[in-house]
This record gives sequence, C-alpha cells and structure tokens, in this order.
Amino acid sequence: MAEMTTPKELPDEFARILHAEMKLVREELRTELREQARTHRRRARLYAGSAAAGFYGGAALVAFLVLALALGLPSWASALIVAAVLIAVAVLLRQAARSGPGGREQRDFGDGGSGGGTAPATVGPEMFLPGATPAAPPAPGVPSVPSVPPRPAAPPAAGGTP
Repeated sequence: MAEMTTPKELPDEFARILHAEMKLVREELRTELREQARTHRRRARLYAGSAAAGFYGGAALVAFLVLALALGLPSWASALIVAAVLIAVAVLLRQAARSGPGGREQRDFGDGGSGGGTAPATVGPEMFLPGATPAAPPAPGVPSVPSVPPRPAAPPAAGGTP
C-alpha cells in the first residue's frame, strides 16, 4: 500500500509533481518544434531552389530578347532597349507595391498616428500657402488638418494720409 503524505510533505510532493509535469510538457514541446522546424526547413529549401531557377530562367529570357532584337538592331541598342523595358517594369511594380487603396501612395509623415497618411498632391512651398486645399480628401480615420486662416491686412503706415 502507498504511504500517506503528511501535511508537511505536501508542498514538496506538489513541487515534485509540478516539476515532473513541466519536464514532460517541455519535452513534448521540444519534439513538436523540431518536427515543425524540419518541415519548414524543407519548404524553405524548395522555395529557394524555385527562386534560383526562376531567376536564371528570367536571365535566359532577357538574353534571348537581347539576341532576338540584335538581329535587326546593333547589339548595344537591343541591350539598351531590353534594359529600359526591365527598368520601366521594375518602377511600375514598385509603385504598385507602394500604393494603397484607390491607387494613392501611402507614406508615414511622422504625425504619431498609425502611419499610412496620404502624400500631398503638391510638393513644395505652395503646399503651405493659406487657402491651399489638398487634391484628395483624407483617408477614413485620418483627422484632417485645419487650414491656416489668412493674415489680416497690414495697418496703414504711420504719418500717412487719413
């Protein structure tokens, strides 16, 4: 028959059981994380291989385009045309990635908000003139900035005609 635990031994027994349970949970968690890491590592290798193959395939396609254009143009001109087209595509993709809803560019102007404020339509000193209005309304949830009231007319010069 098992021994009865006295009330003085209860805290020690509880600590021992808790320690054993925590060790068991730790081992189960470690085993599960190892399995997940193994799966994610394999998937990452496959994505990396796919990206490398795609990159080299794209480079071969660019070489093909340069050589195909070189049949009717000088080689330097065909390379320049292909480079210009690739740069234009890169710029368009970058702009598409940076634009938010409605095609407007999203930028953080450091107003302490959640970011995502819209860029002003005009850039330069004229955007700070009194009465200047933004080209587009502010995004929902973004407080509008009140416009600066116009300056009062200058008082007449002293000693002038009344």
